[in-house]
Amino acid sequence: MKRDFATLQSQHFDLLVCGGGIYGAWTAYDAALRGLKVVIVEQGDWASSTSSASSKLIHGGLRYLETYDLKLVSKSLKERKMLLQAAPHRVWPLRFGVPVYAQQRMNRLQLKLGLKLYDFLAGDSDPQMHHSYLNPKQFTEHFPCLNEQALKGGFTYADAQTDDARLVLELIAGALNAGASCINYCKLAQLLENNGKANGAVIEDQLTQTEQKISARQIVFTTGQWLAKEMQSREWCHLAKGIHLVMPAVLDDEALLLTAKSDGRVFFMIPWYGLTLLGTTDTDFKGNVEQVAVDELDIDYLLAAANNYLKTPWKKSDIIGHFAGVRVFKQNTPPHHPAHPLRSVVIGK
Repeated sequence: MKRDFATLQSQHFDLLVCGGGIYGAWTAYDAALRGLKVVIVEQGDWASSTSSASSKLIHGGLRYLETYDLKLVSKSLKERKMLLQAAPHRVWPLRFGVPVYAQQRMNRLQLKLGLKLYDFLAGDSDPQMHHSYLNPKQFTEHFPCLNEQALKGGFTYADAQTDDARLVLELIAGALNAGASCINYCKLAQLLENNGKANGAVIEDQLTQTEQKISARQIVFTTGQWLAKEMQSREWCHLAKGIHLVMPAVLDDEALLLTAKSDGRVFFMIPWYGLTLLGTTDTDFKGNVEQVAVDELDIDYLLAAANNYLKTPWKKSDIIGHFAGVRVFKQNTPPHHPAHPLRSVVIGK
């Protein structure tokens, strides 16, 4: 990718985007396509933080039907459909299995009604994207890794999967092709103001330690967890940490949506490049945003949740890798609920 920090000197931009994750990359790409003069800066690699530490899913949020958040689910499903059509090489269908066990929190009828509503909100005429019911024998054939004791059957339904980091890189490449200046390893050093309004910034090249002044009509912060370090946002900016474990392959080409018996939270087991992605947790995070790590409690929680379903339980020695990410949510909004997440902060005239 072309990276030319020197060309930014004293330039005037319509939009400065700070943060090169998925929200920043998409903002820069969209704005550049609309004819705006755009610059996006990222202090590290593109997608180096939360945007490469996700569950690798593009989903409509089936579990939010339980809280009657139909508006959120409908919007997410429309975005899923758009991405499947616009970027089939980066976003592809993935079917999920939902087992039905005796004496579980949600019974077969509740799941059936929820999945019918999910299909309706998706508005997809393709039968491949509709849910279906499987008897115990059929469900076990699809997911032989699961414990068959008390299994009453299960459903499968369609969502979508992506390679999160590669999607971000493709958006950055698209922004470049549309005329945007995209500079990674570049940090916002100082905001510039005129009459109390931000109208530019001093940015620092992390490779050469040199600085440039640029002006911008609008400045968008898509810096995610780093907002918690800023004085203007720390009061309302709360953080939640999610971790994933990379485990041995136990699935073929379909994923599983499961419920942790300890607290009722939903988690996933997802086929991922010949292995299994297990996640995610969702816990308050108050540590150093520069040092987000997987701890033993996170590992114990996910392994216990998965082993309640697996025919052959996993041990810690089975863990091939792990990663953690942190996302932002507003005060008084549950960390697991994305209805009002802080997508970005806009400063400008």
